[in-house]
Amino acid sequence: MTPAAESPPVRRLDHDWFAFRTAGQARVPAADCRLVVSLVVVLQHFPLDAKPPFAVPGALDRPYPDFGNYTQRESGLGHALWRLTDEIEACGVPASFVVERQALPWLEDVQAVLRDPRHCLVAGGEHAVRLHTKEMDRDTERRIIADCLRDVGARFGRPVAGWRSPYGSQSPATLELLAEAGVRYVGDFANDDRPFGIVAGGRPLVAVPMNHFYSDLHFIHACRQHVDDYAQATLRAAEWLAAEAQPAPSVLSLVVHPWIMGATHRVSAFASLLRSLQALPGVRFMNSDQICAASVADA
Repeated sequence: MTPAAESPPVRRLDHDWFAFRTAGQARVPAADCRLVVSLVVVLQHFPLDAKPPFAVPGALDRPYPDFGNYTQRESGLGHALWRLTDEIEACGVPASFVVERQALPWLEDVQAVLRDPRHCLVAGGEHAVRLHTKEMDRDTERRIIADCLRDVGARFGRPVAGWRSPYGSQSPATLELLAEAGVRYVGDFANDDRPFGIVAGGRPLVAVPMNHFYSDLHFIHACRQHVDDYAQATLRAAEWLAAEAQPAPSVLSLVVHPWIMGATHRVSAFASLLRSLQALPGVRFMNSDQICAASVADA
């Protein structure tokens, strides 16, 4: 006799983390603009001997020791990062720097930029391929979160209110542990162009857009698009989102990785993109701390 097939478990995207809301109930309270641009710079460290539990874009993908990819990724904490920060400072726009704990020793030369109150710091986990999954036990994850929040804040003498997991990967306990640790917002979700509230372990969090699908990692590295096509696509997205600003402005999360966008043949396109976005009517740049604070204040 053939045993009856077991019914698959019911899967729900929201997992009871957030309540239903309409488009009119979700908003960024920036009444003086039609579109918020959130520039997110991800500062990663790729250990030579570490592999992720599953394939992720941008990880070292050749047999050990992958010196070619390792040294190219390392440029993202050196000259490639300097090029991007030079352009960010020249434009005078705020940025959110996602900092992985093991990247800290390489960031001495950009201390002044990362301490600038115009920008904010977001904790980014231990390193690029230390993914938070169900295979990570709760105590280990709690320690990683605490260590990253403490060390990033201590290095730059600034509070850290936000978190973005490596590659947006979470364990079943991630949100609850982040809320427990006092984190105010998380940038792992890609399901909305506007921030929204989450309740995890009875504590509130805000999901602030840091959408991977607007990132150079997706467009340029994974999809192999030319940087000029990436810039044009981003501008088209900004124009579209600004045109549909009602009932509230959206957030265009411009997520960049210095080891990609800081390459010499891409920096000029990045600089032009920033200036083109600044020139669009009704566009306002905000960092993720500001977006979270404004969203909570107007909730």
